[in-house]
Amino acid sequence: MTSNNTPLIIENDKTKVYSLLFINVLFIVGAIWLVVSGYDGIFGTVLGWLGAILFSFTLVIQIRRYLKKEPLAKVDETGVHLSSYGFIPWSDITGYVEYKQMIQVYIANEDHYINKLPAPERMIANMNKKFGFSSVTIPTTCCSNEQKTELTSALKKRITLK
Repeated sequence: MTSNNTPLIIENDKTKVYSLLFINVLFIVGAIWLVVSGYDGIFGTVLGWLGAILFSFTLVIQIRRYLKKEPLAKVDETGVHLSSYGFIPWSDITGYVEYKQMIQVYIANEDHYINKLPAPERMIANMNKKFGFSSVTIPTTCCSNEQKTELTSALKKRITLK
């Protein structure tokens, strides 16, 4: 948030988005090559199918996310607005953890927010939860370092690190 109470808006960097989409497609092609080539027998085939399914799944999620033309996040005096989860008031945010390429936000009443997600994203959120992570993850791979710093500063003003 800026000093004059205007919301902080975190946008996706199109160059980074296209780079990640390209890399994802390369992984899909590599996985399909494992299946078609029969490299390393049954292990390579199984690994290839798993990779093709996983990376195709993530490609679809990435494309849907970037076609929305919504900002990655918007932070204002009332809370955090995420394109996937919608509005999360400050009162529901209990903490956050900053990683190199993402910020995990811990929230009260997590299931309420998870149930609003489309099925593929809901599945990922529930998997994160089962592994002990937060279901609310803000990917910062596609925003500038400056925007990531601004986002963590805005979170730091309101909540404490977990």
